Amino acid sequence: RAVGGWRSWRRSSNSGSHLIEEICTVTDRQLETLTSQLQQASLRSIAGYPCLPLDRYLGQSYFHRINVNYPGLQLVSEEPYIFLVKDFLTAPECEKLMLKIVTNVQKPSSPNDAGRTSSSVIARNDELRGVREKIGRLTDVAQEQLQPTKMTHYLPGQRFERHTDSTYFNKRLIVNHLLKEQHGGEPFDSARHHHLFLGLPDRFVTVFVYLNSIQQGGRTRWTNLKEDPQLYSETLPAIGAVAGIPPPAVPSQPSSNSARELSIVPQQGMAVVHFPTSTQASRGVRDRNADHESEPAVDPKFILQQFIWSSPLDPTDTTVLPQIREKMTEHLDSQPERPLSTEVL
Repeated sequence: RAVGGWRSWRRSSNSGSHLIEEICTVTDRQLETLTSQLQQASLRSIAGYPCLPLDRYLGQSYFHRINVNYPGLQLVSEEPYIFLVKDFLTAPECEKLMLKIVTNVQKPSSPNDAGRTSSSVIARNDELRGVREKIGRLTDVAQEQLQPTKMTHYLPGQRFERHTDSTYFNKRLIVNHLLKEQHGGEPFDSARHHHLFLGLPDRFVTVFVYLNSIQQGGRTRWTNLKEDPQLYSETLPAIGAVAGIPPPAVPSQPSSNSARELSIVPQQGMAVVHFPTSTQASRGVRDRNADHESEPAVDPKFILQQFIWSSPLDPTDTTVLPQIREKMTEHLDSQPERPLSTEVL
């Protein structure tokens, strides 16, 4: 009840066998401050990361709509959109996946790439059927859009420098090829020929799952979340206008995500979801704000990586450029002839 500008209520609590009751009286200003503090506290999850409202994500059509009702889903960054799911995989599942890695990994993922010094293995799709189906439910995609699942091991000191999960650089090679074929060898110019990239199938969702918790090093870091803020306010709306995509029904105020960096500490079983490119309908534009790195490991680190394409990986689809179909074939053929182990997850 409010009396002369004061608000009062009765608070009850149990202390041993005694019931304690007291009258708590606060001013309107104190109540306003308390409400603000509670609202701020509600924006922090148990994991210690932001827990942002979904309004802006749900109001846009440029990036893929995942299953926002998935249990434990938490938005930790908007523009770029980054989600966490705590305990996405169980500890026993993670342990079995790590065993597959350590008993099969032999060499660095890219021996000629100084920016990536970890070691990886690829699993057969049927070996991880349950894991892949769970990822499909989280991201709301067809199984045919999932690349063969990759799993990576970082030893102390190993890292993966800032990169995109988009196939941007492969697409640039394809554009160069098209220029040679169709434009008499005209030299590539990113400004004049960028339109040739648009609409090519690409990896548009990434899910990775930490298989072990670590205390030091090995964080996944988005080091410049504001590298290209015009992508959301100008570039994608302009593309959407041409493509017939309605403008976002999002709040008019700027994104509440003011941080320039985000670091995720590996926690066993936790999944991370982000979007390296816009949807194919939105022309598959690379989001540079989503470029990220794996900082040098101090403790050993194990991670599962699932790259998801904007269209099915179907090398027989003649509507797709031959060069893209070749890459699809490479990915599908990367599965080993035999399972990594007899354990099916």
